[in-house]
Amino acid sequence: MPENNTSPYDFITSLRQDLLDFVNATMDAAVRSLELSNGEVISIDVPLAGHTGFFKGRKPIAVVFPDGIEVETSTWKFVVQAILQNCIQNPERYDYLLSLRGKIAGKNRVIVSAVPDSMDSPLLIAESLYMESKFDTETLLNVLLDRVLKPLGYDVSGILIRVKI
Repeated sequence: MPENNTSPYDFITSLRQDLLDFVNATMDAAVRSLELSNGEVISIDVPLAGHTGFFKGRKPIAVVFPDGIEVETSTWKFVVQAILQNCIQNPERYDYLLSLRGKIAGKNRVIVSAVPDSMDSPLLIAESLYMESKFDTETLLNVLLDRVLKPLGYDVSGILIRVKI
């Protein structure tokens, strides 16, 4: 949203430049990784809040939180688990998520539950707290972001996902 003293044109121009700077920085990091890899795993850190479709077909290596903490992950389920476990470190968010058990439902099954019985692929988050994880990568991340974290008020804007490229 443009500030009061900024024209819409200036705002859009500035936004375009910010996006181009982000894309250029990300691609520069990828090129550096290629140049420095010498046969090692090549990875790139991508914002979770971006387009979740980017992650489809890619292998996660770690979740990098805004405070610099890195959690190694080998699957998208572990990415979700790491993020939710970080989220519930705040007691208010934890209590609110507990209150949502059985109330967040998908098309065919409950998404957050106290028991794993009604789930196809339950992911343990904490004692008596499970999330359904039987989704493709993009859907799993969208469910996490839109159906679980957004209602909790959990800010994902600084979370990066390290993926193999």
